[in-house]
Amino acid sequence: MRAFKVSIGFIFCCFFGFSQNLGETILVDSLKQNLTRKGISAKTIDSDYVQLLLDISTAYASKNKDSLYHYANKAKILSEEKGYSNLTVLSYRNIGFFHSDQGNNKKALEHYCTALDICDKSNLLSLKPDLLRLIGDEYYYLGDFENSLNGLLEAIDIASQNEEKNLLMLSISNKNIARLFLTQKDYPTVLEFYKKTLELNERLDNEDVKGITFANLAEIYIEMNNTAMSTEYIDKSIAHFKTGHRPKWLAFAYGVKGRIYLAEQDFEKALEWLKKSEDQYSKLDEDRNETITLIAMGKVHFLTNNLTIAKNYGQRAYNLAREIGDIHSSIESVGLLFEIEKIQNNATKALKYHEEFKFLSDSILNVNNNRGLNLYKAQVKYTQEKKNLILENNERVAKQKQILVYAAIIVILLISTLVPLYFKQKKLNILNNELNLKTAELVKREKDLSNANSSKDLIFSILGHDLKGPMAALHSLLEMYSEGLSKKKLSDYIPKLKLNVENILFTLTNLLNWGHSQLNGLTMKRETFELNDIVTDNINFLSGAADLKNVAIKNDLKDSIPVNADKNQISLVVRNLLSNALKFTPAGGNAVEIFAIKNDTNWTVSVKDYGVGIPNSIANTLFKESHYQTTKGTNLEKGTGLGLMISRKMVLNNGGEIWFENNKNHGTTFSFTIPMGTN
Repeated sequence: MRAFKVSIGFIFCCFFGFSQNLGETILVDSLKQNLTRKGISAKTIDSDYVQLLLDISTAYASKNKDSLYHYANKAKILSEEKGYSNLTVLSYRNIGFFHSDQGNNKKALEHYCTALDICDKSNLLSLKPDLLRLIGDEYYYLGDFENSLNGLLEAIDIASQNEEKNLLMLSISNKNIARLFLTQKDYPTVLEFYKKTLELNERLDNEDVKGITFANLAEIYIEMNNTAMSTEYIDKSIAHFKTGHRPKWLAFAYGVKGRIYLAEQDFEKALEWLKKSEDQYSKLDEDRNETITLIAMGKVHFLTNNLTIAKNYGQRAYNLAREIGDIHSSIESVGLLFEIEKIQNNATKALKYHEEFKFLSDSILNVNNNRGLNLYKAQVKYTQEKKNLILENNERVAKQKQILVYAAIIVILLISTLVPLYFKQKKLNILNNELNLKTAELVKREKDLSNANSSKDLIFSILGHDLKGPMAALHSLLEMYSEGLSKKKLSDYIPKLKLNVENILFTLTNLLNWGHSQLNGLTMKRETFELNDIVTDNINFLSGAADLKNVAIKNDLKDSIPVNADKNQISLVVRNLLSNALKFTPAGGNAVEIFAIKNDTNWTVSVKDYGVGIPNSIANTLFKESHYQTTKGTNLEKGTGLGLMISRKMVLNNGGEIWFENNKNHGTTFSFTIPMGTN
């Protein structure tokens, strides 16, 4: 029971923070006096003494992070010596909370996971939901939404086993899942999870929880451009927190109020409320939410053309976000600094901030995050449909059972009723068969939905990572040129620009061929042609990339190699294999070789490089569409992973086979067969 009470107390600490008013000072002083009365001799160190250390550590959560760590670490050492498993778990958790606030998310994860292992070994089930929720939070800060969602769902699953005692944990976890879908701007799903949160809050009947939820909802409605609803919720939140016992959340609420006025372009009132938020944060040891207010202040000054002040706020937010490892605030602050430098015609700094903005955005908006969230939505939909179907079937079965009861009574009275009963049973079998058919159809729809999601995720990933970035860089360069970039500086960018455009063209070719194959299959236009012709054309096409890396492409084909296949498809296969060989050959490395060996009825064409080879972790999944891999070359060249997939399809479509021989760190040879042609 003690462990459970401590867990709930710490959840309130993490969720609400501790105030810096007189009440908190009295709490800390009182705990210290109790600790002093307990004494520090080895004879008096018991579980109550360690618990007092933890209580003091928790009380310092938003007041003094160093004291939080000091007392938590002391509690950890003593609880491990004495074998107090539950207190050891809480000590590791408090230390993890310290590292999280310092921006060392990986260190925080290590401590939370260590605490989770102790829970499993000591069967401390009641402490696990809090740890899983904290683990989910750390993955969110790292931009890993899929693992964040897994942690939060597991926390909900365990907490639901004793729902009435875990209402607060369930409320927090549902709110944090809503935050994940907010990053995808999936507002219906966000509001769906907040509906669950509000229902749990009503049962919990805690005014602080309600005030925080109102502030979060107000922030969401800002993003939905519904400032009326946002104002309604934030006014409720401010009215509650103005009592002064939750200064952290009052600062947050002031900031949301200022952002509402910013959205309405009432800059004077926006500055008034944001300044209140900034002043409130200056009294707290609370960095993560302060960056949001600083960014909003920067935006107000930017929109009112006070660029020097705007840059100061943007830089403060950027430095603070990087210090605490907040990737979301880093993206916002870098975006603001890019806009400022662009207006001030600082082309070099603007380009630097733009590239960092794209890198940070791509790091969280990746295909795995989207896939994880979308599959969860599909799973929820399927589960709900299945429940509805089972419920409908149970109702039918219940009615049939009722009929059978009446029939049994009639059978006792009159044997002739057996005939109609037979037909009733037959009808029941028909209904069950229909149910089985509908269930099978539902399973098929789920599979189709999963495949559709995978195809969609793949396309958007390629568009976002490999096309959007180069196109955005081209747009920025042209925009800087139109705003005064000299022709001489522009000419310095031309070679890189040319290579970017060639890569875009190559990626589009692969994407269109892959998309066409997914929709309609690959069509064939078989003809006899000289293999050497298409090899020469593709070597010329890739000469720019080869020159850039100072790597030669050596053509060892015989003068005449007639083959019979679809010329365009084989040309694309050759281009993909040569491009991959260049990509993974170090600059100035040995030449890429292409040669062919004659067999009985076909030619074996091989492309050999002396590059970095293929890691064993992905070697067995290269040609599998279900194991899509995005890799980078030795010069960080981007690759979609489509090249080998479409190459395999095209080789098989032309009656050949494709394989590779790998020697890690010493190069790779890709080979495929192609039918012979006649001269």
